[in-house]
Amino acid sequence: MLPLATALCHRRIETEFKGWRLPPRRPALGVQMTGDRAFTLIPADAPLPAVGRQVFTTVHDNQAEICVLVLRGDAPVASRNAVIGQFDLTGLPPGPRGSARIEVTFQVDPNNVLSANATDLDAGRQEQWLRQGSMVARIAHSDGVTPA
Repeated sequence: MLPLATALCHRRIETEFKGWRLPPRRPALGVQMTGDRAFTLIPADAPLPAVGRQVFTTVHDNQAEICVLVLRGDAPVASRNAVIGQFDLTGLPPGPRGSARIEVTFQVDPNNVLSANATDLDAGRQEQWLRQGSMVARIAHSDGVTPA
């Protein structure tokens, strides 16, 4: 299991989304991990439809939530990639660091629309981003990422 970044997401905009339409030349898609590292879930050259998933864990004792930062780009350093969205998985049960198992899944459909979710594998709870629920996105529409 890999540790996710511990920054908390701050919800500023709450809107229903079907997904984000990616540019025709799709970038690599991943998440930010602790230590400003990026982890790629779907490489740029993956054929469509594409699914990428990885199990992550907490980095602090009794960590009650995680923030999933959705990244676009190929850099191994997370801050060198674009943050295209973020969402929280809250209500994690208390426990030592590394005990939670959080599966993050990205899907890009045949129309090049991205959706993501995070599932607490121990509790079975899930938070979806884009297809349902709310999100925060810092999007520069000039980069080719637009609402679907």
